[in-house]
Amino acid sequence: MQDEYKSSAHRVAEIDAAVDGFQAHAADSSVHMTGAEKQKLRTLENYDDTELRGEIAEKADASALGAVANAGAKNIVNNTASASRVVSGVTWVKNPDGSMSASGTSTGASAVRVVGVQGQSSYAAAVPIPKGRYTISASGFDQNRFRIVLGFFENENAERKITYVYNEEVDFVVTSDTARYDFSCIITIDGVTVSGETWHPMIRRAEIEDDTFVPYAPSNRELYEMILAMQQNRSTEVNAHA
Repeated sequence: MQDEYKSSAHRVAEIDAAVDGFQAHAADSSVHMTGAEKQKLRTLENYDDTELRGEIAEKADASALGAVANAGAKNIVNNTASASRVVSGVTWVKNPDGSMSASGTSTGASAVRVVGVQGQSSYAAAVPIPKGRYTISASGFDQNRFRIVLGFFENENAERKITYVYNEEVDFVVTSDTARYDFSCIITIDGVTVSGETWHPMIRRAEIEDDTFVPYAPSNRELYEMILAMQQNRSTEVNAHA
């Protein structure tokens, strides 16, 4: 949409420049205008760009609204894992920036879930995700020791689809208003020793090319929803004591 907006704006700018040029051309009595030039000038002067300008304004408003709503949300992974958890011999520790550090020797598959409920792979235990195209970052951890796992539900009745991320980033698309996901990191085999190795979980909008890890920050839309929920709770409490 942004490219289409720029293209439309460019067309209007070309027309305006052409009109200005022909008017200046006509004002100079020493310059002779051909019949074709006069006809083109009349066409440009009578051109009604109201509809085109309206479309541009609508697209600009939609683009701006989307940018404002999603501002602050480069990394949508809100890590809700425990501060510290031992799974199959490996201690997973959540760091202040939302990353996870692992230490110990695995006695089996050792997984930590940072989005969703640990040990549960159901739609109810997963977390809603808005429509859009996303990229799962694959940098910042040892690919030979860890695997990133995305669990995805298109809706409440859909089966859980699993995506494994190895050495390259993976894109996925959300087309449903009721989609949910869970997000984990796993050491798949036993006998693997790790010493403070860190995973930086990040899922970002696909249009964001920069894969540099940043901690989760709520979007403006999420902040608005949080404030609205607090206001509703406060109103309920007031009514209950009235």
